[in-house]
Amino acid sequence: MRVVQILHPWTLPAMKDNTPCTMTWRLVLGALLAASSSACSGDGLPLRNVGNTSDGLEVTSPVTTPVLIGNARFEGHWLGQTRDPLIRDAQQRPMDYAFPSGSRQVVLELALQGDVLEGSITFGSGVPSEPEAGVSYPPGVNYGLSLSVVNPSPIEGLAYPLTDVNTESSTGAPDEMVLSYPRFAGFADWCPLQPALPRSDGGYACVSADGAAGALAADGSRQCTLFLADGSQQPIDCDYLSLCLGFSAPCACDADGCAVDGSLSNRVFLQLIDGEIAATFSETVVDAGRLGDIRFQRAAN
Repeated sequence: MRVVQILHPWTLPAMKDNTPCTMTWRLVLGALLAASSSACSGDGLPLRNVGNTSDGLEVTSPVTTPVLIGNARFEGHWLGQTRDPLIRDAQQRPMDYAFPSGSRQVVLELALQGDVLEGSITFGSGVPSEPEAGVSYPPGVNYGLSLSVVNPSPIEGLAYPLTDVNTESSTGAPDEMVLSYPRFAGFADWCPLQPALPRSDGGYACVSADGAAGALAADGSRQCTLFLADGSQQPIDCDYLSLCLGFSAPCACDADGCAVDGSLSNRVFLQLIDGEIAATFSETVVDAGRLGDIRFQRAAN
């Protein structure tokens, strides 16, 4: 930067106003001041309008994901795929199992009601069939020939309600949960359609007989017979017979009619593993075999 000496008026000799000499000094001073201003502005940074920075960005608290603890970790919409408990490949690994519609999907919906975990479980994606009076349910299900314990496969497409039974069945591990669903929930509409007929033992059922028998015919078909109180015999559909007279049948009948028996449940054991739910179905059967374990992943609703 050039240094320019500015002569103050008191260093100049006294001069009268508007004399030629006085005018000359005024011109010299003006030129010197202009040169000084030009030199400084050329060497310095230009002035800029940067606006009002007092507003700035609004300061907010960082967004954090809540840490779920206890039963809240099980909440959500979960999707799983079935594996066949009976059919295995060459390496003895379970093969895929499909419900009648071809679906392998199982859906868990879990939510907290207070401290209690509740929800539903839906097997497959088919639509439940309409029940009928005097016709086995669901259509096409083979209940065998013996009047043993009736434990039907889950009815596809039905959302079975889940109840927390953790205090009764859990080992107490923090990552475990035990739920149950009513075994015969799918028969809630079927049972009221069936007749309530007196049995010889004083009870009621949707068939009335002193006994029954079943056998395989030469062509492999099943043939079942009722033995009536008058000594006569009457053919009956084997599957309908199992639902009416089988041990722990789905309907509870009395003189006023039949209703679904809600006393029996199937348990579902859940365990959290690496952010997924590993589910064990100890009492759920498909095609006369126990449903294999299922791994569930959390999914968007």
